[in-house]
Amino acid sequence: MSEPLVDVVVPLHRRDRDISTAVRSAHPDLQGVATRVTVVLHDLEADRALRDRIGPDARVLECRDGIPSPSGPRNVGLAAATAPFVFFLDSDDSLAPACLARLHEVARDTSADVVLPSIRRDGRYVGTPLVVSRRARILDPAAHQLFLRSHVPALLRRSALDDAGIRYPGGIRSGEDFVVMSRLFATARAALAFDAVYEVHDSGDARASVSPLPPGEQLAAVRLVLGSPWVSALPDDRTTALVRRILAVNLASGWRTKRGLGQEPAADEHREVRELARATGPRAEGLLSVRDRVSLRFELAPGLASRLLQSRPFGLIPSSWRGLASGRGPFVTELRSFLVRHRRRRPGASAP
Repeated sequence: MSEPLVDVVVPLHRRDRDISTAVRSAHPDLQGVATRVTVVLHDLEADRALRDRIGPDARVLECRDGIPSPSGPRNVGLAAATAPFVFFLDSDDSLAPACLARLHEVARDTSADVVLPSIRRDGRYVGTPLVVSRRARILDPAAHQLFLRSHVPALLRRSALDDAGIRYPGGIRSGEDFVVMSRLFATARAALAFDAVYEVHDSGDARASVSPLPPGEQLAAVRLVLGSPWVSALPDDRTTALVRRILAVNLASGWRTKRGLGQEPAADEHREVRELARATGPRAEGLLSVRDRVSLRFELAPGLASRLLQSRPFGLIPSSWRGLASGRGPFVTELRSFLVRHRRRRPGASAP
């Protein structure tokens, strides 16, 4: 067997995941590039039945740390990788044919350290990053709003991770990929392989590592990012883009989601992180929509008016003149996201 060009790491947290689909999709015959698939069993017994489902072509490693966090198995897989590139594939998901070949081609041609595929979630394309032209490859983290992408599969140059000492943070139960990818987006060279497709299979079930978190842990990943030394060294536009993502997605949208699920958000933790984010990127809040800005102050303004202002139409209305004048305000962002989704649905827009 030739030396792999891509180490594909598949962490497995639960026995009921359809691991065979993920493993088969990363086979070199389907991907058109030399791959090695490593399944990392997270606090699971490697019995015969599970190994039979994984199949004979994948390497099986174990991570027994007793910590309900995706970081442990990801770091085990990364430590065992020897190929120039590594790709983390969730056990719920799969790769479209030739996805890794296309990602590797773009990495080779652009010298990028991070190459993003298009994401297709149950048949529909995700509208990020905000690259309307299919010709665009090199990505600007602020202009293309890379931080807005919540699910971040990517081909990663292993030397870029090793040289910067980047590993997944231990002890946090959610958001470990945000900690790693926000740093890479902010400081490394990123590119897009438009016609490489990553398939997310939700199918109505809970994702493998999703569970309600207690107060004090809900925003642990965000606190780690905002407290990192590299954030203070960023140019203003990248700091603003990063903080805007935190305010809009982690705080405002997260608050609405928890309330919608009948969960009680951790108000003290929410306020602490909100003030830290505002101090880090004071210009970011002006780019938010009315909906997000009201959500940030939801606990201070309950009642019918607050619920109305948090409805979806107000997600398109800028909350300040900066959001109205900027090409990165809520309406323009939503329009560009729509165009990205529309272009990816057009015949010939992708070749998965």
